[in-house]
Amino acid sequence: MLQNFRTSNAVASEGPMGVGTATNNLTMTSPGPEAIEPGETRTIVCDLPCGLLNSHYLLPIGRFPLEVQLELVKQANDVCMPGPLAGPSNTSTAFTIQNCSIKVDTISLDSQMNESIDEALLQGKPLSLSLSTWNNQYFTLTNIAANAGSWSVLLSRSFSRLQSVFLNWLPAAYAGQWTESNMFTCWHGGAPADNTTMPNYNFTRDTFRFQLTAGAHLWPQMPIQSLAEAYYQLSKCLGQLQSAEGFTCGPLYRSTNFHIGLDLEKMAATPAGTMAFTGLNTKASNDQLRFQFDNVTSDTGNGYLPARQYVFCQFNTLVELRAEGVICSD
Repeated sequence: MLQNFRTSNAVASEGPMGVGTATNNLTMTSPGPEAIEPGETRTIVCDLPCGLLNSHYLLPIGRFPLEVQLELVKQANDVCMPGPLAGPSNTSTAFTIQNCSIKVDTISLDSQMNESIDEALLQGKPLSLSLSTWNNQYFTLTNIAANAGSWSVLLSRSFSRLQSVFLNWLPAAYAGQWTESNMFTCWHGGAPADNTTMPNYNFTRDTFRFQLTAGAHLWPQMPIQSLAEAYYQLSKCLGQLQSAEGFTCGPLYRSTNFHIGLDLEKMAATPAGTMAFTGLNTKASNDQLRFQFDNVTSDTGNGYLPARQYVFCQFNTLVELRAEGVICSD
């Protein structure tokens, strides 16, 4: 997808993971942001790696036209930093998007293949696609300090095959280059606006408890009780436990790279493996997902206690392409 950004008379800047950063800047360990000068137009390219567009299937768009809807954020401040920056002092989030286009790779099939597809559809045989896609929700958190650092979140959404869940948080205090798109902070504290230092390790802040409950099932069986263990579970969820990097937890993870991930599959599937439909079934018994946190402490004067919790669920869904239409079942 190509987009042109044109700024106003002030300087619009993008966060470390903001749209438009160079390929080698698409990690939280990237260098500082790159400003878009006043009146400048810049072309960027970004992919859409989710669901149907992230599968290995060839989609017969000649028989089933594909419609892609792009949703922008509610306000520019959610993804573009308002400042201050070390460089330009007059920052702005005013920008426009021009000439948006979608680029796709297509394969031309021979007539015999097209006839086989048409024959199968006319005989009532569906083309089945097993996809891995996402559901996300956020929850507002209040009175954490007054409740001795405890809170719980209930997710009532049901899934036939839930593969994994990922959690991250937005603190009460965030400013400068940090926005909702790049500040996945921990209650240890976050990096300052210049991204030059990281919070020191604090044993008290590292002593917390987290566990996911779905009916009578618990993940993990014994609660997570440290950031190192949370990072270990995240490594398993991503299929990186046996990688060359290992699972050493560092200062970036306890500042602005903080995610918790849990694998709920019976056998490893994407992204950790190749098996499908081995995830947790919460639809049959109508189980709710309950995320319980206890003993979470922070420097509340800096506002690093979570104010908003994001829950991302990765699940398998089945799409059937039929002559009379498309059926999607999760």
